Amino acid sequence: GQGVTLEVEVLSEGVRRADKVWSREGESVKGASRNRLSLKLKNLKVDDSGVYEFTATKGDSSKTVQFVVNVLVPTEAQFAVSAVHTTLECEERRPKKTCRLYFDVKSLKGKEVSGNSGKVCKWAGGEAVDCLKANYVNKYFQKVRTDPGVYVLVYTDEGRSYISDAVTVTSAEQM
Repeated sequence: GQGVTLEVEVLSEGVRRADKVWSREGESVKGASRNRLSLKLKNLKVDDSGVYEFTATKGDSSKTVQFVVNVLVPTEAQFAVSAVHTTLECEERRPKKTCRLYFDVKSLKGKEVSGNSGKVCKWAGGEAVDCLKANYVNKYFQKVRTDPGVYVLVYTDEGRSYISDAVTVTSAEQM
């Protein structure tokens, strides 16, 4: 995620550091500079959108400045996610050899693929359920899943999910 720094100028002398407060929706926020005149927001996600406030108090007088922060997710796809194989016949006696699902994630805009951002999920009723973190090995996300069903990889970047094509896992013992 991208970041932003919000800055203010206090024109009154003698406002103590403790009387300069940054908040969002009534809750104090982290990231204020030592002198409290700037707030650095890092790795922003859509959920970080909102009204940020700076309040300076001196005696009975107080002033508040509001900053509206809108975090937008790029509309263009940043990644392409695909299954290496769309069908898999799983032999329960050899799960590591025959029940391993492989998925490829390609960057479309030069961003680095994060090995911690992939989950293999069952696809049921148009939803990703029963998700497990995928291992990222040799530039492929992979996971052993022995239960027959339809699976997808959900790759998440900056709050946006990319879903692969489906892999149908069948049991060799059922044939």
